[in-house]
Amino acid sequence: MAKLIPSEKAALVLSTLDEDTAVDIIKCLTDTEVGIITEEIARLRDVDDMTMARILVEFTEEMEGIDYFDDLKDILKKALGSRKSDEILALINPEEERPFANLINLSADQLLYILTGENPQTIALVLYFVSPEKASAIFNKISPKIRGEVIMRMATMDLPPKSLLMKISLLIEAKAKKTEIRQETPKEIRLKTIADIISGMDRNMERAITDFIEKRDPKLSTEIRKRLFVFEDLVSVTDEGLRKALSGIDALEVALALKTAPLEVRNKVLNNLSKRVKDGVKEEMDAMGPKKLSEVEESQQKLVDSIKQIDVQEGPIIMRGEEKADQYV
Repeated sequence: MAKLIPSEKAALVLSTLDEDTAVDIIKCLTDTEVGIITEEIARLRDVDDMTMARILVEFTEEMEGIDYFDDLKDILKKALGSRKSDEILALINPEEERPFANLINLSADQLLYILTGENPQTIALVLYFVSPEKASAIFNKISPKIRGEVIMRMATMDLPPKSLLMKISLLIEAKAKKTEIRQETPKEIRLKTIADIISGMDRNMERAITDFIEKRDPKLSTEIRKRLFVFEDLVSVTDEGLRKALSGIDALEVALALKTAPLEVRNKVLNNLSKRVKDGVKEEMDAMGPKKLSEVEESQQKLVDSIKQIDVQEGPIIMRGEEKADQYV
């Protein structure tokens, strides 16, 4: 693939890290740098595991005075968890080659496409090295004629010598490259990553970043803003602000919005209603029959929009970042 520029590399690293780690790093950057990197996250290109691993190595090598590989283990384990970090390290550590390592992050459908036409022994070997969930999904879709053979081999086979395993691995991986199968980063995942990172910032930085994106790409800004505060986030709204937002919505609308709400959100809303209105909402909920999900979501969005409007026009009511930890209980 084409050589990545620094902002693209930074975006890839941040999209790989957990939310807390990413926010800690972002706090060290300027608003302009954060804006550029955030925009890059939204436009991430597909990269293979080896490229991702090399970028992570480069990232750790930039830290002065460390043995990059040992520190990389700690970084990856914290950011990705033990299993995923082991998979990445197997790709970049020549002393720990792992069979089928370049296939691990392909989807079940992609792997199924590659394995079509292979003998039961080869299929069994590949399924042995992927996650149980992915192996199950593939097994359910392979030809019924060979399912029994595959499962029998998985249950009874002894793994061949590592040298032979690696040869088989190279053949299957070559087939994957020949078919030009690539990993995909769904748009929804990219946008959620951005929203999670921005939500962890303080209010001033959040506004600076969203304004920056708005100027560069209004459509993208709208998509991100929609994900910065959703109905389930009502628990992070101040009681006073929530009461103000609820005052403009009738009992039936509130009842409809709470129909699929998590218990924590439902209690938050009901506890901020007057006894008379709360009783009315409960009566509506008890009497309410099945409703279309679209109707429920529309009512939830009305409350969300009301909260956003108050937050912008009348002062902060949505607690963000460290503000959440400072709330009274």
